[in-house]
Amino acid sequence: ILLGFSTPGPDGLVKREWSWYSAADDDSIDAAEDAELSTDLWREVVLGEFGLIEAILLVNGTVYRRTPEGFRDIGTIALAAAEGWDGVAPSQSVLPRQYLVGVGPDYSVFAIDVLGPKSSPPQAHPPWADLVMSQAEEAKLPADRSSASLAAWTLEQSRKRQTAALVQMTADESIPTPLFAHPFADLTSEGVWVDPQSGLPEAVAVTDVRPHVYALSTQAATLLLSLRQKLPASMQLGGVTLATDNLEPQLVYRHGSRWLVVYWHPTVGVASLPVLVQDGAASWIGNQIIPARGLALDAQVAPLEPRIEAHRLRVGDLDVPLYLVRPKKNPGGVVVLVHEGPHQRDDWGANSFDAWLLSRGYAILKVNYRGSTGFGEQFRTASAGEGFLDDIVAAVRWTLDVFSEGRADGSSAPPVAIMGEYFGGYAVLQALKNHEELFACGIAIAPPQSILSWPNSYIPNAATRKSVEAVRMGSSAPSGGADPAEAILSPLSYAQRLRQVPLLLVEYENDYPEVRGNLFQRLSPSSVPSEWPEALTFVQYAGEDTGGGTIRQNSLDKCRRIDSFLYKHLSPAAFGDGLQRERFQQELAFVSACLVPGAKIRLTEMALNIEQGIEQALRRMDPEQARRLPKAGEVSATREVVTTPPFRITVREDNIIEVTLLFGVEPVGLHVFLSEICLHVRAEGLSFTVALPRAPQHDQKVEVFRFPDGQSYVLEIAADPNVGAIENYNQWASRGGLHILSMLRPEDFAMAPISLPVQ
Repeated sequence: ILLGFSTPGPDGLVKREWSWYSAADDDSIDAAEDAELSTDLWREVVLGEFGLIEAILLVNGTVYRRTPEGFRDIGTIALAAAEGWDGVAPSQSVLPRQYLVGVGPDYSVFAIDVLGPKSSPPQAHPPWADLVMSQAEEAKLPADRSSASLAAWTLEQSRKRQTAALVQMTADESIPTPLFAHPFADLTSEGVWVDPQSGLPEAVAVTDVRPHVYALSTQAATLLLSLRQKLPASMQLGGVTLATDNLEPQLVYRHGSRWLVVYWHPTVGVASLPVLVQDGAASWIGNQIIPARGLALDAQVAPLEPRIEAHRLRVGDLDVPLYLVRPKKNPGGVVVLVHEGPHQRDDWGANSFDAWLLSRGYAILKVNYRGSTGFGEQFRTASAGEGFLDDIVAAVRWTLDVFSEGRADGSSAPPVAIMGEYFGGYAVLQALKNHEELFACGIAIAPPQSILSWPNSYIPNAATRKSVEAVRMGSSAPSGGADPAEAILSPLSYAQRLRQVPLLLVEYENDYPEVRGNLFQRLSPSSVPSEWPEALTFVQYAGEDTGGGTIRQNSLDKCRRIDSFLYKHLSPAAFGDGLQRERFQQELAFVSACLVPGAKIRLTEMALNIEQGIEQALRRMDPEQARRLPKAGEVSATREVVTTPPFRITVREDNIIEVTLLFGVEPVGLHVFLSEICLHVRAEGLSFTVALPRAPQHDQKVEVFRFPDGQSYVLEIAADPNVGAIENYNQWASRGGLHILSMLRPEDFAMAPISLPVQ
């Protein structure tokens, strides 16, 4: 087995190693065959039929081909040369082939690269009917629609947009021959189907705004026709019946005549089916989709019968791909889902999260803004003129126009929310800052808040670009210092603007430092609770790494908050058939910091058990005080409904857990109980429990201070800095039993000293 490794060296630079590994004797030897081709320069390799290294791509983009005279330089892959060492990440342990596809006759190499100024028209390309383009682009199409004209136009567009094409590099070092090019979309090495007998490319799968496979030979065209037309009438996945109309094959895994064909399905993404292929014809083995993680959830989209549209929209001098996913009924609102980019992309179809939103009556807009991958190098690296936010805003305005067309009653378009994670969350904050009039609310999950050097892809629009360029040109900051554009691009710089808009901000405790900044502190200073933004909700989930999803309670709590937040801010102006929401039970989530508005909630059994445990512990400790304790709340159906006031939790640098409570009026019979894992607050008409972000110190009492407004209190709890929320809960669960470590009675609050705000 040939293994390629990429690891960081002691100097911080990437170190390369390629070795042959023998499973028989558990030994490995260096794979270098040529003294001039040291393995620390290799990026990719192609192995021949008998395990010989037939072609090598170096980090600088040079391609070497084995010949009878030894390895020979046959040219350079421009895309790989442009990346250099930046394209080799230390985290890659076994490197996939990104540019090399295979080797061909006469010591040639099939590869992925852009077409140069001297390239000839591609031998194959998509037909006119398959192309999705903007109206502006359609207006410029040539009148001649012949195959030769299309090939020449495809060459022109591919060079203009620098889309990655399939080329054949030859040993005579002539200009590579373009075998297939797409005018708008990149090819990938994974998308090239290679005939295992001849080693020649037979088809290419291209993921433009819609995925499609194109045959490169007559035999492959016959096979593709069979794979498309001779499908079972329906497919089964997780108890859901899926239609097979318009399925498009993407990948094939061959084991003799038994193949596994991976199809692109509009509602489940990828669907893998086993098939027998004999004499170029396909026959299916049953109708069960091969299970894969997440597919059963994605299949829940199918019964909702969404309408999925793909479009291109001209913004400035670029054509921006977008998807509009509509529910079966008239949507009550629109949710813009911004992908995690900047160098990622959204694909055709719908997934399980889309199903969740569709079931509630939302339409979904996804925008592949400039910087997204898969649409050519020019689009991915666009860094002049408009910015990513211009693309998103143009797509939103276009969507609102679509929903407003033909409405004789003059009613307005549906309300719009915008939501994203990481870079998508950063885009949400920029959208709320710059286009508050377009969005009813925003949900930003783990947005970057402070970066040492802000990439140009984070510049939202043309106006900001001018400001960034001016401040960078005028800066005398030393090399390696803070980026002067920080004061423009960081959300910290416009936190006051964000206080005016409905915002749900989510972080994860163990995430990257760049996405766990001081934005929360800027939005809601702890010293003046009465000035907290009414429309702000902030939650930092404890024990969660990048992306979250580790702890069930936290995941359910996040879903509940998103669902309730969208409904609260969009339902008053709902459009069409209105909006739905789910009546979630309150999950006792583990939070390391939060600011949440007051609400009425239904408790889970766990929260009820904790409340009852507190009451039992109080009866054992102080029976008289237990009799004076207010009831937990009103009873509705079989669950208890409780009221929570706005409250804020954070852990200070001195390891003090700070809990701030904001009451509209002075609560009657206010009690606070500290246990090993939680803080329970009880008064007439309200009751709630929060998990502690750290383990409390058992020998310390809860301190209470009153704010001058007479409506707010701050509680201070000494914490163990070495035991987080999850570890604390697990340690308590292994011991069992709930104890009251400290208690505050109404008289303690009445005598609480005043805490003066700190500017």
